[in-house]
Amino acid sequence: MKKWLLLIGFIGILVIISIIIAGLAVRGMIGSDPVKISSDSILNLDLGGYYPEVSEDDVSDAILSKEAITHRRLELMFDTAKTDGRIKELYIDMSDFGGMGWARAKEIRNWILNFKTSGKPVTVYMDFVGDRTYYVATAADKIVMPPEGGLLVNGIALQMFFLKGSFDKIGIEWEEFHAGKYKSAPETLTRENMSQVNREAKTLLINDIFDELVSAIAEARGMTESTVKEIIDNGPYLVIDEALEAGLIDQINYESDLLEKIGGEDDEYETVSGKDYMRECEFPSSGKKFALIFAVGEIVSGDGTSGQFVGSKSMTRWIREAAEDEETKAILIRVDSPGGSALASDIIWREIIQAREKKPIVVSMGDLAASGGYYISAPANYIFAEPTTITGSIGVFGIRPVMGNLFKMIGANTETILKGKNSNLFDSSKLMSPEQRSIVEKSINQTYDTFLERVSEGRSMDYDDVHAVAQGRVWTGNQALERGLVDDIGDLTAAVEKAKELAEIDNDQQVWLDVYPRKKDLFEILREKDFPFASTKKYGMLPKELQKAAEIYHWQKLYRPEEPLARLPYIITAE
Repeated sequence: MKKWLLLIGFIGILVIISIIIAGLAVRGMIGSDPVKISSDSILNLDLGGYYPEVSEDDVSDAILSKEAITHRRLELMFDTAKTDGRIKELYIDMSDFGGMGWARAKEIRNWILNFKTSGKPVTVYMDFVGDRTYYVATAADKIVMPPEGGLLVNGIALQMFFLKGSFDKIGIEWEEFHAGKYKSAPETLTRENMSQVNREAKTLLINDIFDELVSAIAEARGMTESTVKEIIDNGPYLVIDEALEAGLIDQINYESDLLEKIGGEDDEYETVSGKDYMRECEFPSSGKKFALIFAVGEIVSGDGTSGQFVGSKSMTRWIREAAEDEETKAILIRVDSPGGSALASDIIWREIIQAREKKPIVVSMGDLAASGGYYISAPANYIFAEPTTITGSIGVFGIRPVMGNLFKMIGANTETILKGKNSNLFDSSKLMSPEQRSIVEKSINQTYDTFLERVSEGRSMDYDDVHAVAQGRVWTGNQALERGLVDDIGDLTAAVEKAKELAEIDNDQQVWLDVYPRKKDLFEILREKDFPFASTKKYGMLPKELQKAAEIYHWQKLYRPEEPLARLPYIITAE
């Protein structure tokens, strides 16, 4: 048996070595060819795929020394092409656009609008898309779709799953605790329908996102907002001629025919792909130094994983390193997190408070900066959000499964010998006694009070004023600005400019961003104890019916059963 195990291990090592050698060979073949860009080129950008906030630890990318196209690198490409005299026009394929929320979609829309100030035309092609993709596409000069395309511009919907009935059938109950009447996270597991306060909060949220969509379409297509609302109510447009008649698109054509004519019938031109052009784009590497720390993913105790988990140990280490570095003049934190562990959030909060004594800290919120994500944002000197950033959710909850009925259904039984009155506090076979519930509720309420105090201190708001806009309620960036939870509407570039001001650096002075987490090489990834073979982005490959179950399983596995959570109760995927 030992010989077979040794043989299997040896074969596994050989396979890994072979993959590495093959990857190095491929890298050698493709890595050194220079990009040839002629004058009067058209930049052909495919916006399909996944553009993460920060590079994830990927083995294949490490083997090939491949630079992931992150959200920030995408902005760099737009900015570079805007002033590149060789680029005369921009063509964007948005057929497979996605993988992000409304806030980051707005940022990309703004980058297209900024590119257009150069006077260079922008054409968007897309085949079968929904509201969010169309929202971004309206920034273009021309929108083209194929004869059999579909435009699902029919408004915003937010669907929530309620699984109590399913769990009842298999004998599983969920015991929940929460502070804040709008902290509705447990409802997915403990109710069969939406509570009134939950519906109230979600409706206000969806209204704001819908208003942003309507306003953008009206401005871009030269319509009144009332006309746009009527067009949306008549959607979706599965017969593409109707979308053309409604003024939502400019032309019906196949992509191959469009590309033949895009440069003009009499013009000679060449195209350069977005991936090739990206190799021409370099971030500034001189000037004043700012730290840029990405807080992306669930907030957990311990070390994190790039682009997936925000670890309290990792974050505090990076913040401290940046704060103690004399060359670093300011710290930028890009937050895109639904929250997570209240304990981990508080540990990160304290490190930011200490760093703030040494240099200015500016937060830029992405799609999400909710609950724990807001907790770690609150102490910053200045906070930027996008209009449709999902933030707030200042509340705390705890939840645990009770499986006593399930055990009975399958003929199982548990017996417990106690030494200590509450040594069975988290016994999964039974509900807690009233006295035991009071212990947990006290902890939840204490954590909520601390959360309110942290926000009160960070935002210079009265405790009662914070409580009035807290209670677990979720806000868009626009709504958060009105309530004093953020300072301004803007993206990471706006945050850099504000950091210059706070650090007393001239506005025209160039800065470069020292990014955390550091990019890992192949051997660093392989020796990680918790190597992330299963990336959270793979959930998108599952059928929609299974994605919610995978998400619940995912966050249940992240936290201790007794741990209070400062986490958004859902991920907004409103379409």
